[in-house]
Amino acid sequence: MAAFTTMMNKLIFARDKVLLTFSNALKTAEKAEYLDEFTALEEGLEKNLQKRQQITQLFTKGYLDPAVYAQQNDELLNASARIIAEKDAIIAKISGGSRQKEALEDILHYTSGASMVTEFDEDLFTRFVYRVIVYSRTEIGFEMKCGPVFRERI
Repeated sequence: MAAFTTMMNKLIFARDKVLLTFSNALKTAEKAEYLDEFTALEEGLEKNLQKRQQITQLFTKGYLDPAVYAQQNDELLNASARIIAEKDAIIAKISGGSRQKEALEDILHYTSGASMVTEFDEDLFTRFVYRVIVYSRTEIGFEMKCGPVFRERI
């Protein structure tokens, strides 16, 4: 696959401008950006729990109609499930970022001492490429395991 060979040669040649720049950008977008959002979700979950406890107390004392209690409790449970799903999504982003960094370190290490690629190497392909995206008959993209997509004409 000539397009892959060409793309790898470009990465080897332009390692400093492409891969190191991408690495620096990843480092500045660390997990701290998710910390505030995660904390807000935790607070929302805590408030949700407090509201559920309050309506349960009002219901047990007879101040709330069973239908109103059921409706409000269901709404709070649904909101709680949404918050938990958002927290799980943040955790997935953070762990995905770790895999991305490992893949980036791997390709940085490879390109630091590699000579130009002369023929297709399946092991190299599976090591660095997550998937191939076909844009048209003349253009494809290589989605790298480290994150970026590199377009190549074929």
